[in-house]
Amino acid sequence: MKDITIKTEANILEAFRVLEKTSLKCLVVEDDNQRFLGTLTDGDLRRWILSGADFNTSIKDSYCKNPHVLQENKFTKKQASELMIQHGVELLPILD
Repeated sequence: MKDITIKTEANILEAFRVLEKTSLKCLVVEDDNQRFLGTLTDGDLRRWILSGADFNTSIKDSYCKNPHVLQENKFTKKQASELMIQHGVELLPILD
């Protein structure tokens, strides 16, 4: 499985490199204790750059801190699919 996690201390350039390596459009942001903090998409990064941030800026202010998530063992595949379509997301973190 590809590592799709990134720490808040990472900068925008590092985030783009991880996205490129995973070939996905979304990363899971976590703290040093591997606690889920949110998600970071390529769109989040582009918007952050367009707002004036440079590539050395930390991602700590650019990721989504309140994304759509699923609770482990509390959803069906159909529910997950419907939620993804409804909100136009490609990744739904499953939290335990």
